[in-house]
Amino acid sequence: MKGIGAKLRAAREARGLSLGDVSAQTRIPEPHLAAIEEDRLDDLPPGPYRSAWLRTYCEIVDVEEPVVMPSPGDPPLVPLNVVRAVGLVTLFAAIGLIAWLQWGPKGGEHTGPAPVAGPDQEVVVAALQNVKLHVEVDGEPAFDGVLSGGESLDFSAHDRIEIDVPSVESVKLHFNGERIVPQGRQDAPRRIVFVDDGAP
Repeated sequence: MKGIGAKLRAAREARGLSLGDVSAQTRIPEPHLAAIEEDRLDDLPPGPYRSAWLRTYCEIVDVEEPVVMPSPGDPPLVPLNVVRAVGLVTLFAAIGLIAWLQWGPKGGEHTGPAPVAGPDQEVVVAALQNVKLHVEVDGEPAFDGVLSGGESLDFSAHDRIEIDVPSVESVKLHFNGERIVPQGRQDAPRRIVFVDDGAP
């Protein structure tokens, strides 16, 4: 895939397009487009963004998309035997659960109080520079002020965390231990909402 950046730049310039024009059409931030043109793919966010953005850029300027091989930074593919083993373990666990529900203790035998589930969502906001934040956790205000550059805050919730930021590029976000890079404009005010999809 080395050298695709130069082809994309040449095709873009031949069409009289600026990086800003391509960014407006594709919603890919300009710094990421520049990284693609300079073959700095390791500077792009990890995960599916790399190949999706490359494919979109190739379509816009009509350049044949290269075959993308996994880079050292990409997560490794899971071997088929591991997938099969996990499937078998899941199957046996499901059979065991059904058997326990069928022949285990009945509902009337349980005398203790029902356990209270703790928060199952955690969001960490790390400021890359001084940034004004407004955060609501499960509908209640949790933070409203300036977070200094280099500092971070942790928020835990049962159902919902909402974060208002002046720009996504001024913070790093982690949801349940994984880095999150919201799609769309990175330099505009945004409300980022984390919702518990598994809520009953």
